[in-house]
Amino acid sequence: MMVLWTRAAEAGLEEISDYIRADNPEPAVSFVNEIIDAGEAIAKTPRAFALVPPLEHKGIRRRPFGNYLIFYRVTPSGPVPNRDRSRRLSDDEKSRHGGLGETTTPG
Repeated sequence: MMVLWTRAAEAGLEEISDYIRADNPEPAVSFVNEIIDAGEAIAKTPRAFALVPPLEHKGIRRRPFGNYLIFYRVTPSGPVPNRDRSRRLSDDEKSRHGGLGETTTPG
């Protein structure tokens, strides 16, 4: 199984890179590569991450990555990151989720 990155998800990664590059150009590329690696790792155990309430009926799951969450859904072709829902955790969410936003066993 492989991860299928949509154009919207790729655009989101570009936005993250541009945002980081504005303040600190050197780590921008490596950070985005780390996000991609984390997203690609979802393919090994795509159902290991928590379904997102109240979106369980749509099959939306979340994979924590530092202060970010990667939202995705599992399709017959593989996991598909969801650009609309990928975002940075608020300070309140970090405190409620131990800094990572994890709710179940990561994989």
